[in-house]
Amino acid sequence: MLVLGGLLAAVLASGTSVIHVSAADAAAAQVSLARAVKLLRAGDIDGARAVRSTVDARTRQAPAMVMLEGYALAVEGADEAATEARLLRYTWNRRRALENQLILASFRELNENIDGALAAIDHAKRLSKEDRNVWVLKPTLMVGAGRPLDALRELDALEQATNEDAWSQELRGHALMQTHSPRKALEAYEKALTYSPHARASQLGVIDACIELRRYPEALKKAEAGLKRNVDDPELQGRAGIAYERLGRLEDAEAAYRMAVKLAPRDLHGLNNLAYLLVARLNKPREALVFAIKAIRLDPNSPEILDTLGWTYYRLGENEKALLCLERAARYVPGHPEVTAHIEAVKAAMGE
Repeated sequence: MLVLGGLLAAVLASGTSVIHVSAADAAAAQVSLARAVKLLRAGDIDGARAVRSTVDARTRQAPAMVMLEGYALAVEGADEAATEARLLRYTWNRRRALENQLILASFRELNENIDGALAAIDHAKRLSKEDRNVWVLKPTLMVGAGRPLDALRELDALEQATNEDAWSQELRGHALMQTHSPRKALEAYEKALTYSPHARASQLGVIDACIELRRYPEALKKAEAGLKRNVDDPELQGRAGIAYERLGRLEDAEAAYRMAVKLAPRDLHGLNNLAYLLVARLNKPREALVFAIKAIRLDPNSPEILDTLGWTYYRLGENEKALLCLERAARYVPGHPEVTAHIEAVKAAMGE
C-alpha cells in the first residue's frame, strides 16, 4: 500500500486549514481531496487527477490540491531530473511558478528528498508573498520528517509574522510530542481546539499527551467520548485500548485493540499492540503470533514488531526463531532495555 508523505497526510488529518477556500466550499473540497488521495494510494493515478479536474478553479489552485500532482508524478516513477527541469521552466508566470514549486515539494517529499522539498516550499512562500497557507506547509513537512526543533522555530516565526490558529497550534503540539514534552503539547492541542473544536488530529493529540503524562482516566474518558460519536474510528479504538491496558482493564483493552485491527487491518500500531497484549499480558502466545506475523509482513524492519514477534516465539518455546528476531531488533535499537532483557531471557532458556 502506498504511504503518502507527511504533507498531505497532515492536511487530511487536520481538516481544511490548508485548503484555502470559502467555508461553504471547504467541506466539499476536503471530501474531494480525501477521495483523490484514496485513489492515489490504490495506484489509480488517472482517477486521482480526474477528481482534481472536477473541482472548481479556486479549489483546484489550493496548495493541498496542487500538491496532488506532485504525488501523482512520484507514484508514476517520473524521472526526477526531467520532472524538475520541466517544472522549473515557468518562472515568468508567478501563479504557474508557485503551483510548480508546490508540485515539486510534494514530488521531492515522496522521493525522500526532504531538504529539496523544503527549498521548494521556501521558493513558493516567496512567490506567494508569504501567504500563510503556503508558509504553514514548511513546519508541517518538518514535523512529518521528524525535525521538531526546526518546526518549532518556523512556527515561532510564522506566528510572530501573522497570528496563531488551530493549524499552527496543532503542529506545535505534534512537534512538542516529538521532543518528549507532553505537558506543553497538551497545552498546544487544547489551544488548537479553542480555535477549531472538531479538529480530529488535535483531539487525538490530547489523548496521546494524556497517555504520555500517565493521566489514563482522562485519556480514556476522552477516547470513549469520541467513540460515542463514532464507534468505527480505529484510531480512537486503539487509544482506548492503550488507556484500558494501562489501567489494568485487560479484557477491555483486548476488545478495543481487536476492534481497531478489524477497522484498520493494515495498521502496524494496532497489530503490534494487540499481539503484545496477547503474549505479554494475557498469556495467549499462539493468538499473538497471528497478529505479529501480519505486522512483520507489512514492516519487516520495525524493531518494535521484531521484539513482539521474538517474544512471542520465546513464549511458544521456539527459542532460535526468538533470538533471531530479537537480535535483529537490537541492531535497530542498540541498548534498548526491554529488547536487551528479552534477549537475556531467551539466552538463559537456551542455556547460554
